[in-house]
Amino acid sequence: MHILIPFDIDPVSERAARYAVSHFGPLGDVRITAVHLTKGDKGVSEETVANTIESLGEEHDIEINAEILRMEGAASKDKVRETVYRIAKEADIDTVVMGYEQKSVFDNVFNESTADRILGDLDVPVVLVP
Repeated sequence: MHILIPFDIDPVSERAARYAVSHFGPLGDVRITAVHLTKGDKGVSEETVANTIESLGEEHDIEINAEILRMEGAASKDKVRETVYRIAKEADIDTVVMGYEQKSVFDNVFNESTADRILGDLDVPVVLVP
């Protein structure tokens, strides 16, 4: 099973990674690709989060490859979604596990989140971890 974890620099991403490792790891033959999409150079915080996610795999004997990919237009939610879709298709991903933060009612009405759109548009199962 190949799992994709799109991550950001926040505790929600680490919770998603911990969930993926604890729930899918015991199934055996699990590979996790964690990817952070950035519009600039790789930063220290991004590297730290990537290393933390990879160390979770080492603790549970699961292969985790955490990458930081530089992309043009990373500030655009549409561009980020398109990139997640492309990675899921090209890497033959079986499941996407993402962190999810509940937004206010105002945010939910006027701004659909990236996680909401990915949940509705991706052709593989998506697990949202609060």
